This record gives sequence, structure tokens and C-alpha cells, in this order.
Amino acid sequence: MRTPLVVSRAAILAATVVLGLGCTGDPNDPMTWAKQLMNLRVQKEALDHLANMDVEKARPAVPALIELYEDTKRPEHLEALARLGPCAEHRRSFAPVRQRLQTCLFEQATAVV
Repeated sequence: MRTPLVVSRAAILAATVVLGLGCTGDPNDPMTWAKQLMNLRVQKEALDHLANMDVEKARPAVPALIELYEDTKRPEHLEALARLGPCAEHRRSFAPVRQRLQTCLFEQATAVV
């Protein structure tokens, strides 16, 4: 008789955890996405949601976006950029990205010759 009771308690606990963690905020609220900008796993999704919002509605997220932009100037980020190279999301007009791309192109051109 104890097994069904234990299983039902486990099921209730699992449902509570899933329901509690599944909803982290209103998906239409820009601040919900602004809080996710530092989480690399969901950063692209958060940026996409903010980009697709009305400008006035997304305005409260601007300080978080500025903070994210400022993080790109950190030495750790610049070192990783030099070591690994830029990815598709990198802005090509950002000087360290542009320099890395020019270096790669130069290396490819001299390797062919």
C-alpha cells in the first residue's frame, strides 16, 4: 500500500517543480527578457524577443542592453574574440572583429601564394 502513496507524492513534487520553474515571467514584458540577457543559454532568444517588440514597449530594457554592450569591451571577451574569432552574431564594424577578420583574410591570402 505504501508504494502508490510514495509514487503520488513524487508525482506531485515533480509537477510542482516543473510548474514553478517553467514560468519565469511574462513573455510580453521587456524586463523579463532584460533579466535573461546575461544568461548565455537564452541570450539570443531574449535579444530576438526584445528586437521584435514595439520600441516604446521595449524601452525599459535599454539599461540592460547598454550593460550587455559594455561587457563586449571586457578583456576576457576581447581575448576570446582574438583566440576563437568572431561568430555570425558579431557586428563586423566592431574594431576588434574587423581586425580579426582582416587578419584571417590576410593569412588565407598569403597561404595560397
